[in-house]
Amino acid sequence: MNNFIENILSYNVKDRLFRFIFGSQERKEWTLSLYNAIYNTDYKDAEELTLTTINDGIYMSLKNDLSFLYADTMTFIEHQSLPTSSITIRMLFYMVLVYAKYLKDTNQIRKLYNMTKVELPTPNFIVFYNGKKDINEKVTYKLSDSFKVEGMVKAELIVDMFNINSCKNSALFEKSKYLREYSQFIASLQSRIEMGYNVNKEELKEAVKQSIEELPEGSELKELLIRNCEGVTGMIFDEITLEDIIEARAEEAAEMAAEEAAAKAAAKATTESRVEIAKKSIEAGLDFETISRITGLSVDEIKKLK
Repeated sequence: MNNFIENILSYNVKDRLFRFIFGSQERKEWTLSLYNAIYNTDYKDAEELTLTTINDGIYMSLKNDLSFLYADTMTFIEHQSLPTSSITIRMLFYMVLVYAKYLKDTNQIRKLYNMTKVELPTPNFIVFYNGKKDINEKVTYKLSDSFKVEGMVKAELIVDMFNINSCKNSALFEKSKYLREYSQFIASLQSRIEMGYNVNKEELKEAVKQSIEELPEGSELKELLIRNCEGVTGMIFDEITLEDIIEARAEEAAEMAAEEAAAKAAAKATTESRVEIAKKSIEAGLDFETISRITGLSVDEIKKLK
């Protein structure tokens, strides 16, 4: 468990490919295309967009993939290849950190302690998913699903996860060619990884190169990835490592649960067998002490069966 936590901590301080592509000041028009895709708008002025992505949080060196402020909306976006409902808890952490900085930057901290109204951008939480598991075009997760006591919800956070695998959510791709090409690149890369191009970084680098080549000629994303092939390979390698860690832990937990269930079933079956033997021994007229030696049941347990 300690190694698992250490890997998560070390992973969180590294940049992810999605963040690298869509979280740059130089490529804010790419980020704006995501906004247009999510909200079905056609905004053009990327200079009005403010990136609010967490660079380094105070808790667990927390970093989100992407968050930005535009048109009075604070949009939080994560890219995942492993669907998990715990994304709502992570989004909660991201929101707290981002809004704390927002209040400080807008000089509203002092308003928290007086009667002046505090104004916040409206938040929206989005996940782009393109993992191997086949899921619906849109899946919604709620923070309240993690609460222990049902029917006492005093706080809520809702995350919409969009499947961006091929043939899914095509309307998003119509609004953002950058998201479409990113999805194409990841899908091509995943197919090569499944073929064994992930034994080491050199093999992965070759898979990255081949997947880049499949992008359309003249693609801005293609040019960006070519210029940064080495760094892209490193980001992908780190992401694969994290997925392996999580999947390994999940498999280990599943195995332990299966073993525990089997042990309980065996114990129950054994107990039932001994009880059945004891009942038949009583019918045969054996004394309680003899039956106890045969079955391992106590004399008191045997007397209750009579």
